[in-house]
Amino acid sequence: MILNLRHLEMVQAIHQEGTLTRAASRLFLSQPALTRQLGKLEARMGAALFRRHPRGMELTREGRRLLESAERVLRELERAEHDVRLLAQGYAGALRVSTECYMCYHWLPRVARVFGERFPRVEVQLVPEATRDPWGALETAAVDVALAYSVPPHPAAVHRTDVFRDEIVAIVSTDHRLAGEPHLAPESLAAEALLCHYAEPGRGVMEREFLEPSGVRPRRTIEMPATAAVVEMARAGYGVAIVPRWILEAQGSLDRLAVLPLGQGGLWRTWYAACAGGRQDEPVLASLIRVLREELQWTGSAAEAAPELRIHVA
Repeated sequence: MILNLRHLEMVQAIHQEGTLTRAASRLFLSQPALTRQLGKLEARMGAALFRRHPRGMELTREGRRLLESAERVLRELERAEHDVRLLAQGYAGALRVSTECYMCYHWLPRVARVFGERFPRVEVQLVPEATRDPWGALETAAVDVALAYSVPPHPAAVHRTDVFRDEIVAIVSTDHRLAGEPHLAPESLAAEALLCHYAEPGRGVMEREFLEPSGVRPRRTIEMPATAAVVEMARAGYGVAIVPRWILEAQGSLDRLAVLPLGQGGLWRTWYAACAGGRQDEPVLASLIRVLREELQWTGSAAEAAPELRIHVA
């Protein structure tokens, strides 16, 4: 095998620093030594990994392919080192987790199980009674981590990490008058019964970004405690149900249901893993948040738009 860890670190450093001089300093090498090492690697690989130009170093197609693997391998090694240190310290305890959406309990236990497999001495306790007020639960230390999409009443008191983005959609019976629409406008709901899960996951976003700007109110709002009841009421033609799109996978069948975006571009929200301010660097909390991001397939930085939730919820 030609490649080793040092090669991967070298390619990543040159790419990130942009010049051999800066990369050499980061790797504690002289610039001539780094130039020789890169030349030897390229010769052994039979391909140029970088193009040299006056502004610095640019990856070739071959170099970009190698960088993809380098970043993946180095990230995994960093995670492994972190996890091993925690395990070696014999960390034991409990983490209490809640979410702002009862529907999330379709998949949150699976994420908790994945974390438990990595850290068998840490018990993850789900706290559904905090679902109605996750920010209050954080403030009173009733939970350690809350998955939430709404704006906290005291933003400075909490630390939030982007986790995923999901879409809120409407579902109606295929016999419903709105079933053939490409999307729903706020005015479409003025004569409708709105079917919602209690503590409905989309109401904050729907109220603030969809209904309030138009001044439209549904004819009636019906709240129900069970997700399946919301879906079945829509299937039976009792009104328009508002649900996150991913919950439909867990329902098993969309028979006799039409799924309609809210507005032309759809109605989206960003979810955060939140903890009390100052606690985000605690190793076990940081590990749980990292697992949430991994399992819910967040791959970007905080400055980027979070991707749509892609976890399998069935």
